[in-house]
Amino acid sequence: MKSFTRVALITSLFLFSASLSAFSQDYMDAIAENSCACIDNLVANNETKNLEIRLGLCMLQSLMKSR
Repeated sequence: MKSFTRVALITSLFLFSASLSAFSQDYMDAIAENSCACIDNLVANNETKNLEIRLGLCMLQSLMKSR
């Protein structure tokens, strides 16, 4: 009986970690898409001065939107 409980626990942990990984990937995809859209807007408006700093700000804004 102990081995069945152990197998059930291991299976449950595996399924939980797999679902958590899928959720994390969706979250990161949303942040990447929002960041790219923000940078595209900056480039389209010729706001390329301090582009690295603006990229960081775009990433932070998209992170806050996704929360």
